[in-house]
Amino acid sequence: MHSDGSSPSGGDSKSDQTALKPDRSDRSGSAGEKVRFTPGSILAGRYRVVALLGRGGMGEVYRAEDMKLGQQVALKFLPREFAVDADKLSRLHDEVRLGRQVSHPNVCRMYDISEWEGHHFISMEYIDGEDLASLLRRIGKLPHDKALEIARDLCAGLAAAHGLGIIHRDLKPANVMIDGRGDARITDFGLAALAEDLEQRREVAGTPAYMAPEQLEGGVVTPKTDLYSLALIFYEMFTGRRLFEGATFGEIISRRKDSSSQSLSRETSELDPAVQQVLVRCLEEDPLRRPVSIHSVIAALPGGDPLQAALDAGETPSPEMIAAAGSTGELSPAIAWPLLILTVVVLIGAAALSPRVRLYGQTDLPLEPFELTFRARQILAGAGLDQRPADVVAEMGVDLDYRFWKREQNRSGAPSSSVAERVFSPLIFGYRESPAPMATSSLERVSAFGSEPALELEGMGQVILEPDGRLRKMIVVPPDELAPSDADPDWGPMWAATGLDAAQAAAVDPKWRPPVGSDRRFAWLVRVPELEEPVRVEAASLAGLPVWFEAITPWNKPFQPLLAHRRPIQRVADLLFLIVMLGSMIISGVLANRNLRRGRGDRQGAWRVGSFVMIAIFLAGIFVNDHYWSSVLEGSVIVMSIAWALFAGVMISIWYLALEPYLRRRWPRTLISWTRLLQWRWRDPLVGRSIIIGVLAAAVMRLAHFVTLAVPSWLGWTPPVPWDSTFLEISGWKYTIGFLFGNAGSAVLVALMWMVVLLVVHLVLRRRSAAIAVVFVLTVLSGGFENYAVLEWPLKLFMGSVMTWVMIRHGLVALAFLFFTFDTFGNFPMTLDPSVWYFDRSLLALALLIGLAVFGFTRALGAQPLFAEPLLED
Repeated sequence: MHSDGSSPSGGDSKSDQTALKPDRSDRSGSAGEKVRFTPGSILAGRYRVVALLGRGGMGEVYRAEDMKLGQQVALKFLPREFAVDADKLSRLHDEVRLGRQVSHPNVCRMYDISEWEGHHFISMEYIDGEDLASLLRRIGKLPHDKALEIARDLCAGLAAAHGLGIIHRDLKPANVMIDGRGDARITDFGLAALAEDLEQRREVAGTPAYMAPEQLEGGVVTPKTDLYSLALIFYEMFTGRRLFEGATFGEIISRRKDSSSQSLSRETSELDPAVQQVLVRCLEEDPLRRPVSIHSVIAALPGGDPLQAALDAGETPSPEMIAAAGSTGELSPAIAWPLLILTVVVLIGAAALSPRVRLYGQTDLPLEPFELTFRARQILAGAGLDQRPADVVAEMGVDLDYRFWKREQNRSGAPSSSVAERVFSPLIFGYRESPAPMATSSLERVSAFGSEPALELEGMGQVILEPDGRLRKMIVVPPDELAPSDADPDWGPMWAATGLDAAQAAAVDPKWRPPVGSDRRFAWLVRVPELEEPVRVEAASLAGLPVWFEAITPWNKPFQPLLAHRRPIQRVADLLFLIVMLGSMIISGVLANRNLRRGRGDRQGAWRVGSFVMIAIFLAGIFVNDHYWSSVLEGSVIVMSIAWALFAGVMISIWYLALEPYLRRRWPRTLISWTRLLQWRWRDPLVGRSIIIGVLAAAVMRLAHFVTLAVPSWLGWTPPVPWDSTFLEISGWKYTIGFLFGNAGSAVLVALMWMVVLLVVHLVLRRRSAAIAVVFVLTVLSGGFENYAVLEWPLKLFMGSVMTWVMIRHGLVALAFLFFTFDTFGNFPMTLDPSVWYFDRSLLALALLIGLAVFGFTRALGAQPLFAEPLLED
């Protein structure tokens, strides 16, 4: 018989917005009805009529031979009275327009729509078989395995339609054909519509016995409406009877009110529990309680792997199919509890070891930033800047000159523990003030150690202090108008602030150029008992006022831009990186446009990822950047923050649209928890498992890093350069919060970047194992550690192994949380000592990471109790 679903629609429309179709099986009409075309008739000079297949309220269907192509087709004609009905003609066009978009082995193919001598008809695929309604009437319920096979076919065909946003609205056994091979084919898209078109429409359309509650009530129709109808077909296949019997529309409604999905579980107790659960969930009265998508139904049916089947068929699985693939991800309490305990122990262990190997733990930090700020203000007031400043910047930092000096010391074999480090600290505190708002040319954060804006406005000042408050450097911009003076400046307050003994100073010729305008220069060498070499002090004055005073450490050098320290090979790498970035932006734009045109781009995923990164970067900029009372400057800062956030969000969205479909095709299982997360399924067990795995992996990597730093000292070897990145995070709470937002955005960016690297390598090598091996090598080479002697490469190999394992085995969500945890632990000075002033910041970061692990643990359990067995038995 014909495939299409010329199921009769003997019921008259209740209104112009109503199309109820009774379910009748007699497709040939009554014996007395006249056939429009007799066998052998030639239509449109192309089609030879073979036989009438069926007749219904929406037309007649004939089997015909396409003489031009030499193949059998089915022709569906509108009733004669509909030929002048614009609404019915529009429905016919919609059926073809939507039906021909769905190209799938389990969907009847639409060919074209034509008109011949006033007859409007559709040409479509002819399927030699029997409709499911007739089959069920003949044999009753289907064998269990055959019913499962047909159920999977129907799900696959419906998934193809839903993937294009098409809702069928008239699923029933009469609109399912079983072809000669026993495969199921969905037919009759006469009532189908795009989901977006149905959002504002309220109509009752379909076959009452198979309509969802919201469909019967004229409510909002969604893809979940089709799931309800599909479950009714499943019920009929597995049990041999309809769930809602009734001779009239009223009887069907009454039957529905007396039945429920709860009673369904009793009526189908003989079924496979997995099938029974699918039926119960799909037949929920509330659409929100039904499965998320048709792919969830596919995944819940027993047996088979729909994701693998799609890949084997050469198809790109949709995000919904990937989200529904794989296991639920639940961890048993016997596994989840040890995993949580191990994560917490490793995090605390790494926090305890961190101060022993990082610079902040090897340096005394007796004063808090607000105390050092007060001290710096006193020093500048003593130098003549006694007016209240309009803008102030203060922060902790690392003396970069020390890091380069220490590295050279280790390379040359010089003693690693210099007494100079006991006199001068490698950690410093910077303070800048100005009588007007300070702003850089890029409107980014003003650094207390930087040179922008330049110190040229009258009343500006800069102070660099040791952590204990001793003066390292002071710069003051004097008044623009000064009377000439030969008086010697009063250096007493400066000497006292440095803690050096001026009586031990010997005047020498100056060597360093003053950073501000001056008319006299001074220099001294000061003997310090702890040091073999004297300390050089340079100073300058203008018209008798001190403008510069600096105690120069053994590692200080005249100012050089940070880029001056980069080697030629690093500069070449920077240039190549810029070229690659520009090229990738152009290529990504082309690929994104191509994927969107082909309907493969994940618009929703790209929007959500881009929005998250945009919001994270915007909030990071708002917290970290400086703010001003000036409406012009403050407006510019906000505009720049929005601009950078928009740029990052738009670029990652384009990047996602360009590359995610290929990743979905080649490495879909790495995206299962990711797609569930993008669907706001935070409570999904697999998402929880990915979170706790990512946090644990990062904690193990950091602990291994710290142990590697500590081992040389334990064994009496030359220790590496004390490692630290920045101390801005503990310079103020706004920086602390800002960096957490920044870490969140960058973690997603970096994780996506590594997944794209995996994809590109796979596309080039065409072998999964080779791609994994190359990515492992790249993760090993990406480590930025130096001077670890024989332990450097073992550490890199271990960390590369962990990162690659997380990427391949647990996917993108775990990788993103790995980077977030790794960077947060690396950027924040961690300590378990409550007596230090930055303990609260450390506690916040540590509590956040432990909180993520606990959240992942509770989600990974799913609906299971916290303990496998009750702690106390009766």
